[in-house]
Amino acid sequence: MRKYAIVFLIAFSCCLPAAFTWAWNAAGHELVDLIAYQQLTPAARQAVGKVLRQHPRYEKDLLVGKPDDVDADLWAFLMAGTWPDIVRSPANPMTFTDNHPVWHYVDFPVNLDSATGPSPVEQWTPGTAPANALQAMAKVRADLIDTAVKDSDKAIRLCWLEHLVGDLHQPLHAAALFNDRFPKGDRGGNSQFVQPGEGDPVNLHFYWDGAATKDASLPALAKLATELTADPALTREAMKDDLAHGAVKDWVMESYALAKSKVYLDGTLPSAVAPQARGTIPPDVPPLPDGYEAEAAKVAHRRAVLAGYRLADQINGIFKE
Repeated sequence: MRKYAIVFLIAFSCCLPAAFTWAWNAAGHELVDLIAYQQLTPAARQAVGKVLRQHPRYEKDLLVGKPDDVDADLWAFLMAGTWPDIVRSPANPMTFTDNHPVWHYVDFPVNLDSATGPSPVEQWTPGTAPANALQAMAKVRADLIDTAVKDSDKAIRLCWLEHLVGDLHQPLHAAALFNDRFPKGDRGGNSQFVQPGEGDPVNLHFYWDGAATKDASLPALAKLATELTADPALTREAMKDDLAHGAVKDWVMESYALAKSKVYLDGTLPSAVAPQARGTIPPDVPPLPDGYEAEAAKVAHRRAVLAGYRLADQINGIFKE
């Protein structure tokens, strides 16, 4: 990572509006997008800057809190990756047109015991609304290369491209557990509660959203990005076999396999069933097994770096001319 990116992130943490809170979702997407931005070609970097300037909420959402001494294209690119979460807010005027909750995940069933969950429809039919993240990826990529799509819509689709690549590399955005305890599925871990070594019990999906770092401050995030991209095991050369898998379905199946083996521990992960009342914690939540948290962090770090490389490859390919 270049020095200016680290300075940028430190400045970023001091300039966000009070109403904007940083969770791992945002921090994780920033990590992926920052790694990708560093690897864009000059032509692609110029092109995405031009596209994002056509976003209907460019000033109010993508440039929110930008310091005067920070490059607007860099800032907008990082904010773009979080925009599909920003637009979830009912206060955002675009939430009624561009908030797509089902685009954030695609639940392939992890079937255990006697339970069997439904398989998602993988193929997107042009002219229809995507029903999951796999279909959404097909739509946003098609729209970004379609000359008939207006510039403002391309900007929105670029935000979704950034976001989707990040989401599909988080194991619990690609799987749901079906077994005797959860015959109707665990909703990608949202129906299970676990007890980390520190803090309160959390649902399993939320835990994995935070697996990459326990410190979501941006200076810590910048340090982590530097360390990860400098790790010999996480360079492009070291990951060339993974990067050869260019199909989005391949990425999803990687996440699915990790969900089965590393998240659910092949059905042996101890957990408590989430209560029906939202905002409540079930009693007697079991602790995570020894070594689980360290392995989760390792998996999350690798997935974030791989997502960053793949996002750069996607954008460089789309904007190669």
